[in-house]
Amino acid sequence: MAHDLNQENGRFSIAYSGSRDDVWHRHGQEHMEGKSDAEWMAAANLDFEVGQAPAFASIPCTDKIVSAPGFFNYNKKTGAIYAHVSDRYKVFQPDDMRAFFAQFIGVDDRWSFDVMGKLGNGSKIWMAARFLPSLEVAGERHQARLLATTTFDTTGATIVKPVVTRPVCANTIAAGMAEGHGHISVRHNTRFDRTRVTKQVTDLTRSVEYFKTMGDAMALAAMAEREISDFFKQVLEIPFEAKPADISARSMNAFNDLSRAYSQSVREGAPRQSAWAALQAVTRYVDHDRSTRRGSGIGTEDEARFASANFGSGDALKGKALAFLMPRIKDKVAVLA
Repeated sequence: MAHDLNQENGRFSIAYSGSRDDVWHRHGQEHMEGKSDAEWMAAANLDFEVGQAPAFASIPCTDKIVSAPGFFNYNKKTGAIYAHVSDRYKVFQPDDMRAFFAQFIGVDDRWSFDVMGKLGNGSKIWMAARFLPSLEVAGERHQARLLATTTFDTTGATIVKPVVTRPVCANTIAAGMAEGHGHISVRHNTRFDRTRVTKQVTDLTRSVEYFKTMGDAMALAAMAEREISDFFKQVLEIPFEAKPADISARSMNAFNDLSRAYSQSVREGAPRQSAWAALQAVTRYVDHDRSTRRGSGIGTEDEARFASANFGSGDALKGKALAFLMPRIKDKVAVLA
């Protein structure tokens, strides 16, 4: 997403732990481990507040300027205008999100800031915290993160969710999605409530552990090639007995893309003819291959795919795929209480 990264004063608005050699776009501020919250925010150009200026309207054919309903969201540091909003719109400030993550890190030191930045004109920001140690799932190393995003231009809500990333190709899927234990709520009141936050951290950590159990079980769950083909049809809502002539070009292209994603996932190490390889095919397809329509306020297809894969229709498609596969391992995975 390098083309979508915001730039301010000649500097890309992204900061992260580790080396830029580990980040494909090679942009941003590296080696942020051990830095203070303020240093993280400044390095990512997130040290700003969003203000709300009263809206005014110029009446055509007259010299009158009158007040209009609502406000304009704007960046108090740069003056960038993000959107016209109603008086009911509540801003979740960049520092609100930082404080939310700081609560988690303060309760369990296995969580630490991993990356933060903003996209486009700065109207979309995101942060992630990393959970250590990494997980060994189905023979591959995976990294669990808590990902959050919010917007100031009305194109998206504030969302926080756990994801688990494969380092080979950055496939992501919500940890504990099947049981819903990974859900994290965001309140505009950031008052520290240690009891509530401790419970959220505990649930989130358990969802990560559940994901490992689920992945290991799926790696052992055999699926014949025909079953995998039928699974892809089920995910895409293609009737099993449909003839090629009866399938839309878009659905057929998606089916072929899933088949290629499956082959690639197997080449990368996912066990052939397994439920895990089938699931990884769907996550690869959603996160990397699927064409995504740009909505209002979305700058490029890469940015739209990022939003879709983690918070939109792509995320829903991954959830549907996981729900279809879970019955195959229900006797091998203990349900979280």
